[in-house]
Amino acid sequence: ALCTLRGSDHALRAFLHVLPVRGLQRPRVGAVMTATLTPAQAAARADVAAAEEGYALACRLIGIGIPVIALPRALSGTGEWNMPKAYTTFSADLRHLGKWTPDHGLALITGHGLDAVDVDTKNGASAGAEYARLQACDVRVLAETRTPSGGAHFYVLSSGQRSTNRPTTTGVDTRMGDLEGQGRGLLYMPGTRRPKYGGKGYTWVQSLDVPALAVAMADPVLRAAQSLAVRAYMAEIGASPAREGVATVATA
Repeated sequence: ALCTLRGSDHALRAFLHVLPVRGLQRPRVGAVMTATLTPAQAAARADVAAAEEGYALACRLIGIGIPVIALPRALSGTGEWNMPKAYTTFSADLRHLGKWTPDHGLALITGHGLDAVDVDTKNGASAGAEYARLQACDVRVLAETRTPSGGAHFYVLSSGQRSTNRPTTTGVDTRMGDLEGQGRGLLYMPGTRRPKYGGKGYTWVQSLDVPALAVAMADPVLRAAQSLAVRAYMAEIGASPAREGVATVATA
């Protein structure tokens, strides 16, 4: 339903459709809906629209086998989100989106087709330099997001490696997961606004092409080649896999 107009918008379009045309120009729907909004209201509406787009993407990812979960806000003083127990064991199931609202966070579980390189610029890393390093290692970057802190998430095909457990001083980490389900992590998606960063959210720099991702996931030759490329990249940055069973949460 979120991929279509909401009920009030349907009613508005129906009203505009029957307006008399003699001497009257039909206003654009967007103009009618935003003309009287204050800057704060416009920003709030944009946040809701981004959240709805994120939810629609989550549904599409679940449809190709990548688990995504909705994270309700935590009570004051107990962290950002109420994290579900044993989330690393979850499969792709729409029920894990629960009673989603625009205030929920959205996070995909890595190791099921999508992994990511997490670049934290506040700890000294450079998104541009890391992208160049990925390219030099023949790692195909499928999408890129800008994080609330100014860092980057580079989406790549799952490689069968576990998430890395590196000191924050390096500024570069990975969110992955092996074939046995060990070392998986969470990756926040656009549409998520982080209380930790004053409500700032994740935005696309290079959007994710879900049909192309589905094709790539079904290509064993490409996946094997990308697994080798990711291993070469991890050796290049001196990354070591996390301990068995550890699942780290992206916080950039």
